[in-house]
Amino acid sequence: MSIGNKLAVVKNAATSKAGLTLLRTQKHSPSILFVAGVVGFGATVVLASRATLKLNEILEENEKRQFALDDEHQIDRLTDVDAADKKYKKESAALKIVFVKDVARLYAPCVATGVLSVGALTGSHVILNRRYASAVAAYATLDRSFKEYRGRVTELYGAEVDKKLVNGVASREIINEDGTIVSTIDESRGRSPYSKLFAKDTTYEWSPQPDYNLHYLRAKQQWANDQLNAKGVVFLNDVYKDLGFEPTSAGQIVGWVKNNKRGGDNFIDFGIFDNPDRFNDFMAGREGAIWLDFNVDGVVYDLI
Repeated sequence: MSIGNKLAVVKNAATSKAGLTLLRTQKHSPSILFVAGVVGFGATVVLASRATLKLNEILEENEKRQFALDDEHQIDRLTDVDAADKKYKKESAALKIVFVKDVARLYAPCVATGVLSVGALTGSHVILNRRYASAVAAYATLDRSFKEYRGRVTELYGAEVDKKLVNGVASREIINEDGTIVSTIDESRGRSPYSKLFAKDTTYEWSPQPDYNLHYLRAKQQWANDQLNAKGVVFLNDVYKDLGFEPTSAGQIVGWVKNNKRGGDNFIDFGIFDNPDRFNDFMAGREGAIWLDFNVDGVVYDLI
């Protein structure tokens, strides 16, 4: 490889590394600005305290100048009162300007640091708001497109086909030893991204008593609907937390809105009875867990 090619490779590597470094800095810029703002406010307090300790010196110096000016004024009035008063007024104004400049110079560092700190915190807030708005808009677009797609599937093939496609339901045949088909059952191979497994290891609200779990889930579902009717809006994370699940990023922006502009079910459903076979096994104690699938309306901020 020639020297020119080597230099080009080194230059490209350096440029690439610089670009990635800049991108990482932009990625973490809200955190960087926030930390800078907090540190800046701490520095502002320290600088203001130090300036205040020195303020007495400026006040004493200004007082000395004022006394000297008053003495000079009294002497000048002995010869010419009008001229002495004009001179005193002019020099008093100049003395005030000097005092203001001294105080401003004393507090200038802490004021500048405070302004920069406010700017850093404001910048962090603005960047986060823009990113959040972009994320909500992108998620709302995806959610709307998916619902429109499901609507077309339902219109063409019916609600049952739509449900099977969404949940990844596939038919499995039960075959005898002689090759004859005994029965055909549907098995779910997937769930919505909002589903949660209500089990011993996933929530602290689970009980080894199946009937208790059923009454508990029904009570929580009714409570969630009461909240929807009372407040008009419920976030998915509110339901997650109430059921003992960890909140999620999606749960922070999706949920239910009463009588929203895009329609919706106007009620909260945990999907407890969506799979009758699994539900019966759960109630009979043959399964120690049950999947909950929540019928969220969509992005809350896009529905109000």
